[in-house]
Amino acid sequence: MKTAIAAIVFLAALSLPAAAQETEKVGTRCHAWGPRKTCEPENSLVFPVLFPSTPNKKVLMGVVGSRYGKRCNPVESSKGHCVPDFHLGLDVKVSTGVPVLSVRDNGVVEEITPINNCLVVLYRWTMEGDAVSQRVKYCHLSRIDYAVGGVIPHAGDVIGAVGAVGHVQGPHLHVEMEVPAGHLTDWQRTHCIGDPPAEVVQTDYKEVRFKTFDPSCYGYKLAWHPNAAHAP
Repeated sequence: MKTAIAAIVFLAALSLPAAAQETEKVGTRCHAWGPRKTCEPENSLVFPVLFPSTPNKKVLMGVVGSRYGKRCNPVESSKGHCVPDFHLGLDVKVSTGVPVLSVRDNGVVEEITPINNCLVVLYRWTMEGDAVSQRVKYCHLSRIDYAVGGVIPHAGDVIGAVGAVGHVQGPHLHVEMEVPAGHLTDWQRTHCIGDPPAEVVQTDYKEVRFKTFDPSCYGYKLAWHPNAAHAP
């Protein structure tokens, strides 16, 4: 009897989608960057890269590169000369090939952009009785696992891999978020909506499609797998 049960469990595991097998564990604890200093696991997103083991604070702080807002453009600037820029997302500094994860449940791929190889996903959910939607761009990908129109059912599903495609200095994941439509708190209106110069919006490689929202305003649950092929 025990042998039969073990065989059933093994066959069930084989039938799981690759993404479900790869993202074995999503931590119940979470981490916050930027203006949000607290983290509520039930309301947090999944951090968009897969760690090979439980990440400590040093690892977490080390993977965050350029944040949302004003900066010196790292590609155009040189030592002692700053080319002002407004960064429209959050950069995650990890190696080429690291699995990229969906930050939310219930996503549909709307577009794959030609220049920076971005996957644009529209998410829909309900909050306090309101229907909410938000687009998220995952950019510079070396691999994309979904076609336009594809449905991404779960937060933590693998949707591609980190790369260095497009206007970059090196491999990283650029995550860009739309201002949520349908539900926005007063705190989010005050802290999370940027005001980039018009020239940034108009010339960002013709790939800006929405008014942007600071990704660091969310807390993030952490996903890891002890046998992940690539380490951040």
